[in-house]
Amino acid sequence: MGRGRARQGGGAGHGASVISRTSRSYTSAIAFALPALFALRSGSAAASDTLPAIGYHDNSVAAGRDRAGVREVTFEIRRGLWRPNGPDRPGTRMLAFAEPGQPLRLPGPLVRVSAGTRLAITVRNGSDSIVVLRGLSANPTDSLVLAPGASGTVRSIADQSGTRFYHGTFAGLTLKNLRGDDAHLAGAIIVDPPDQRRRDAVFVISSSFHGRDSLGRVSTEREPIWIVNGRPWPFTQRLTGAVGDSLRYRVLNASWDAHPMHLHGTYFRVVARGGPWRDTTLAPDAERMVATELVPSGATMAMAWMPDRPGTWLMHCHFTSHVMQNIGFGSDSLSPAEYDARLLHPHGGDPNRHVEQEMGGLFMTITVPPPRGWTLPTAPRKVITFDVPRDSVAGDMMPAFSPTVTDGATVSQPEVRAGPGGMLLLHQGEPTTVRVRNRSGEHTAIHWHGMELENLYDGVVGLGGTPGKRTPAVAPGESFDAYMTPPRAGTFIYHTHLMEVRQQQRGLYGAMIVLPAGATWDASRDHVFVLGTLRDSGPMLNGAKVSPTLDIAAGVTHRMRFINVTTGSSSARWQLVRADSTLTEWTRHAKDAVDLPEAQRISVPARQAVSIGETYDVLFSPSAPGEYRLEIRLASGRLLGQQTIRVVARP
Repeated sequence: MGRGRARQGGGAGHGASVISRTSRSYTSAIAFALPALFALRSGSAAASDTLPAIGYHDNSVAAGRDRAGVREVTFEIRRGLWRPNGPDRPGTRMLAFAEPGQPLRLPGPLVRVSAGTRLAITVRNGSDSIVVLRGLSANPTDSLVLAPGASGTVRSIADQSGTRFYHGTFAGLTLKNLRGDDAHLAGAIIVDPPDQRRRDAVFVISSSFHGRDSLGRVSTEREPIWIVNGRPWPFTQRLTGAVGDSLRYRVLNASWDAHPMHLHGTYFRVVARGGPWRDTTLAPDAERMVATELVPSGATMAMAWMPDRPGTWLMHCHFTSHVMQNIGFGSDSLSPAEYDARLLHPHGGDPNRHVEQEMGGLFMTITVPPPRGWTLPTAPRKVITFDVPRDSVAGDMMPAFSPTVTDGATVSQPEVRAGPGGMLLLHQGEPTTVRVRNRSGEHTAIHWHGMELENLYDGVVGLGGTPGKRTPAVAPGESFDAYMTPPRAGTFIYHTHLMEVRQQQRGLYGAMIVLPAGATWDASRDHVFVLGTLRDSGPMLNGAKVSPTLDIAAGVTHRMRFINVTTGSSSARWQLVRADSTLTEWTRHAKDAVDLPEAQRISVPARQAVSIGETYDVLFSPSAPGEYRLEIRLASGRLLGQQTIRVVARP
């Protein structure tokens, strides 16, 4: 934020913003920011049952009223008691917004108007701390600074349609270091095209830490709690749709971390991207079809999709810790060691209720009922056997893929090691059964990430399938047949969807490649690179920190398939550098098994961000012998993995 009194105006220079031409008035306000330590003092007290309860809402009803051609929206900030794990569980005190005469609720009131509407948003600070509000105007340097008991009004014109959000923090903090009692002070601002209210769902994501150090300051030692529209799974909104429906969602990330959002069983179009102050609707030829899309901190995304199969489908963040069991409060609180133990060791509950009992956070379901006459496919299929072997070490989980296909005769799968699990090779349009045989000592389930298939075979135990036939956990010694007919060729992922932290970090993941019908695998020109998290070693490239040198031929085009299936490296950047560490070039080709729009399939410097749950294919055409390094680094520069690629003359 800009220090000193907030300046008037957004100005015409912000023409791409959702709201501009801003003015503001104050009933009472202060024009300076005190250190963050002062702001944090209010969150150190224990939760009290005398505080009003904090509820939630689904962003389905717009706040405010129209008077004299102006949409007037009024709300205040107050402290309340928040029970995210259910009304009968211990809670914690938080700041939240409330409209006049209404209860406190998370997220903040939905501001939704048509383009061209004049807005007057009045906020009163009923807390005992200084609060700084950003996003009420389109100017990123503007902020509304409210002392305890102060009020302020921001007047503007919503002159361009799009998606954005407002948020409040204690003085001295920003969205990036938002952690404590102020962490859920956020709400959506939606501006619809004139005379065109779109039917969509709006999701506001936020997060907060609740541990305290010896000085009463917010501590990040314990896991945070992640919520969407005011609550975590299993209390999140239950969405619905019908086969053939056109569904639109808006995702607003008002948290401090990035979220790779993944939709199971189908693809969605990314139709708009933006941030707190700016939103851009993509041209039709720039829209991408994806299975996973990263939404950075402070960013927004509008997506559209059409269910083509019935079932209970999932949409969730693919950052593993963002969908794990929610933290507890008070008597439900666990130490960091106790919390980790629950994630890393088999639980004593019913594995078929894993999603309900052991998952939390940023996790939602979309129920699509079966249309009349629908039946599961039963066509004859070739069989691929996928073996999860018995643990070689007690408590370990080191699965291997059995590279065999049974189709009247036994045919070997290519012996490509792309991560701890072997590569699963399928063909476009070919009905296939993948027979998961569990020879380990614990239940498991495999998710075929990015694959378009029937819900029963998607690998989500207890939720997948239909009410009469749910996806089971595969018990030790048993097997499960997953039917699939891949409609597209490209790069996919398989990974466990049961006890994800334990089993995935023990190696239950790998590459799944679909070739065009009739094509054969050419290991001399097709190369798979899987970044995964293995045991206590952290991120590993194809199962190693430094992979063996790969020799490839000069004068031909090579397809390089990048997969990020780590449990926590959302900002991984892949780059191909020459011996002098300068970037070479490659051509972007596909993301999540879908060819990029033609305008994006161009030669670019060889650097590409690939987040968790994403796949990316590039084409590399070296003209002469030489040596290169494939490096994977975080945004901070930290090296996650590397492999030398040596280009040799063609024989």
